[in-house]
Amino acid sequence: MKARAHLFGTWGSSKKIHDIAAMFLLPETQSLVVMQDYNVSYVLVFVPDELQKFHWIADIAGCNATDYLVEEQNEYQPTELGAQSTLLRLIFDDELSLQYFTKVFDNGKGRIFQVNYP
Repeated sequence: MKARAHLFGTWGSSKKIHDIAAMFLLPETQSLVVMQDYNVSYVLVFVPDELQKFHWIADIAGCNATDYLVEEQNEYQPTELGAQSTLLRLIFDDELSLQYFTKVFDNGKGRIFQVNYP
């Protein structure tokens, strides 16, 4: 636990870090509640970086990464549960349609999505 505190301690409170990690694993409608609490207007994701560190995000959220994402022959694919998670929907936005996010920027590495609250 001490190593985790050193690694993540500079990024804000552990509650905020846990909230954000958990939010990314929730379905869109549930993640919006957390985003609204933090006054989020835009979300930035980096591909493939987010996929490569997905196991850390899931671990921080208290979840098992393989329940959400599998890697086969250097290709990542969301599981049925993963296809419902906000982060993987943002990453695989061409395959998984988004309900509450609009892509406003994509340079092939970073993507910015505007949050559209109902």
